[in-house]
Amino acid sequence: MDTTTNHLTASGLILDDICSSSSQNLPLTAKITTEDIRVWYEAAQLLLSTYNSSAEHDTKISTEALWTTLMTGRFVNKDTYEKVGPDYGVAFDAFHQYITRRDDFEGLYLHEWDTEDPIKKPLMAIFKKALEFYTVAVKSWLGRKIVATNKGTLAFVPLGTEVGDQIGIILGARTPFVLRQGEIGSEFEGKFRLVGECYVYGLMHGEGLELGDVQDIVIY
Repeated sequence: MDTTTNHLTASGLILDDICSSSSQNLPLTAKITTEDIRVWYEAAQLLLSTYNSSAEHDTKISTEALWTTLMTGRFVNKDTYEKVGPDYGVAFDAFHQYITRRDDFEGLYLHEWDTEDPIKKPLMAIFKKALEFYTVAVKSWLGRKIVATNKGTLAFVPLGTEVGDQIGIILGARTPFVLRQGEIGSEFEGKFRLVGECYVYGLMHGEGLELGDVQDIVIY
């Protein structure tokens, strides 16, 4: 730390640029409704489909990347974190059905959890499986949104993140960070503001260390 400027210099790598952002917004103080979740999830889907349909991008983002990112790649099992597996992909598919087929589920109520009704029973099975995904994933959603990067991956970032911000790694840190370059021509040119930590699909287990050169990153 430079005590004369309050700038911190750390060793790290700048790995990617954020090229598009969803309109998702579940504030930390939000009282979440099903409609809030539907709007929030559809914003993530819109980002994915817009990115994948653009001729500007050679890389396509997979559905697996989406649901893994929405779970920040992990879940808690007996007070320890474990990487998510394909079972959560099945649960995500049920969640997708529940959110996108809302009209089909309108007449379904929790007291019918063990219903044998031939119409409601398969819907309840979807709802139960959807809850497996939602109850784990929602813990990471408040105050976060999905963004896409120039290199074709997804990141889960603070709401204040903007297109043009960069993804970086600080050596010794447990997560990547969103960094914002100082304005050109200002005293902060060549330096970065720390926007916040983030989850980046495919870069959470040291993979990023092989994707660039270590440099000094000055944070103001």
